[in-house]
Amino acid sequence: MKINALNLLILKMYRSGLVLKYNSPQKKRIGSVDHITCGQTKIAKDYSHEDTLQCYLDDLRYGNYGLMLCNGGLVQISYSLKKQNILSHRYCYIPSPISLTNAIEPEVYLEQVLEFLENKENIFLRSRIRFDFEREVEFEAHPESHLTLISPECRIALRGGLDVKRFFRFIFLNFIDASLITKHQSFFTNESYDLGTLSDQWANELHINWTS
Repeated sequence: MKINALNLLILKMYRSGLVLKYNSPQKKRIGSVDHITCGQTKIAKDYSHEDTLQCYLDDLRYGNYGLMLCNGGLVQISYSLKKQNILSHRYCYIPSPISLTNAIEPEVYLEQVLEFLENKENIFLRSRIRFDFEREVEFEAHPESHLTLISPECRIALRGGLDVKRFFRFIFLNFIDASLITKHQSFFTNESYDLGTLSDQWANELHINWTS
């Protein structure tokens, strides 16, 4: 997805209430490759800290995300394109530690609860979910395209890379509200990329597949 299309998609989601806050996507061209990021997309150096309440607070307060979804979940987006072909991506969904259902002012409510919990120790979140892909970068225990959750050592092989809309569809379908997909169908219609790149080695392991 080109940066203008991503910008338009995010703006429509924001106006429809699916997104509470967002950072505008940025593009950097290196040679013939476009690198697109939406906000900061840092990975915690200390993986044991990654899914704690404090890590969520740090991500939130230091702007280490691209979008805040309507349920308080944070999304990180970065990918690279060459002539509309996805060369690599990292899409990450960081669940909110509290529910914002029925909150009149979701952002205010979220901040108040998080301030109350901030000094409480050893509070862990539901696992963040990350989709990573880098074309032709594969080795033992590291599929070219994979899903990471619960543990940084977890890398579940995927059929191939994902377009942004498919990632959003997965998150809303499984973790927010599937009825929103029907209500806002155009936001979640998959792009027509053929990203099937699963190697024979990983095809013989338990993996995740889908039709184009």
